[in-house]
Amino acid sequence: MKTATVSQLKNGLSRYLSYVRLGGRVRVMDRTTLVAELAPPAWAASPAADRIRELERLGIVRCGPNFGKPLPAWWWKRPKPKKQALGSRIIVQEREARR
Repeated sequence: MKTATVSQLKNGLSRYLSYVRLGGRVRVMDRTTLVAELAPPAWAASPAADRIRELERLGIVRCGPNFGKPLPAWWWKRPKPKKQALGSRIIVQEREARR
């Protein structure tokens, strides 16, 4: 968690917002009084999302711009695949085809 005064926040707002987008929190102080806290939206908070954000901060993974946001309505209306196959069945078929 970072701490910034109001003037620091004004001067470096883009930098602080980038930090918050990556899952960080910023405490905003007016002299010695805590007046606000910047944090990611609630939909982005989950243990898995926190771990992924940590990996992103370390440079191990790179998330897209819509990471953590709910899926759009059209996603749920997509047609289902016509033929469903188990992964193990596919592997067995591939092995038999090699022989």
